[in-house]
Order: sequence, then C-alpha cells, then structure tokens
Amino acid sequence: MSEWISVNERLPSINTDIKYSLYLAIHKDWDHQCRILMFDNEESAFTRDGGDVQKITHWMPLPEAPK
Repeated sequence: MSEWISVNERLPSINTDIKYSLYLAIHKDWDHQCRILMFDNEESAFTRDGGDVQKITHWMPLPEAPK
C-alpha cells in the first residue's frame, strides 16, 4: 500500500483525460480520519460535493481492488 503524502510535498498528478480522480485524504479538522475525496484535475484541488475542501493535510492513492 502507498504511504501518506503531505500536500506540502506535492499534490496528485493531473490527469487531463478525466475531470475527477479519487484519493484517500486526511483533513486537519477530521481527527485524522481518512475519507475518499475527489481531486478536480481542472482546478488542481480536492473537492467534495462540488465545493473545494480546504485544510487537507495528506493524501494517498486508493488501494487496488482485491483479485
């Protein structure tokens, strides 16, 4: 499984083929609970329900599905 990546280190790579990509993310005010969030490839920002999500501290790619 991937390691958590700080948003200060880097944001997800932009995928110009699709509008949104899904990632696990940790928000400063979520008591370190992770949630699945969309990353808007056009805006280069995490989003949820159509609004930008501020205070994301870390993210990681979703794990691969079981075989």
